[in-house]
Amino acid sequence: MANLTKVQKIAEYHAHEYAEIQIYQNEQLTDLLNYRVQSIEGDNILLLNQFIARGFPRVLLISFFSEWCPNCQHEALVIDRINEKFVKEDFEVIVIVEYSDSKKWEDFITNKLDSQLTYFFGEMLEKNEKKRFLTNHHMIKTLVNDKRKWGVPLHFMIIGGRLNKVCCVKGEFEKLELETFLIKKLNI
Repeated sequence: MANLTKVQKIAEYHAHEYAEIQIYQNEQLTDLLNYRVQSIEGDNILLLNQFIARGFPRVLLISFFSEWCPNCQHEALVIDRINEKFVKEDFEVIVIVEYSDSKKWEDFITNKLDSQLTYFFGEMLEKNEKKRFLTNHHMIKTLVNDKRKWGVPLHFMIIGGRLNKVCCVKGEFEKLELETFLIKKLNI
């Protein structure tokens, strides 16, 4: 057990929710993704406006995670590794932390990840069964027909700034699917 990687250790203790990449062409989805999030410095910004203003990377991955979710913990480690591998290829990752205590998330990201992913806090910094229905994240997961209770992890990819055609994964990426997808889209 001592020779296992961080990903392998977390993977041993939970059932996975793998999902394939699907494409959505829905203007309402783009509008919902451009919602107000909070930076770690406390600034409130509209998520997509920063890219609309400065330009999109070739591939932008937006991932929704919760610190208490074992699948999110596993997937964050995978995304961190992928980010390190492709960051110089015009690939960018933004993590939105929902339904989570900010301190617990920061402990997780500090103690478990090798590099720092860019992350923002969403609308709810607690796991609240009743209030979750009021979040943009819940509206987004409903729009893409995600039937899971909390809808995390949930991923969206915007390719070349094309907001009218967004890729989505409702769960964890299938093994090597993200890497294969990025190699193709980044022309590596």
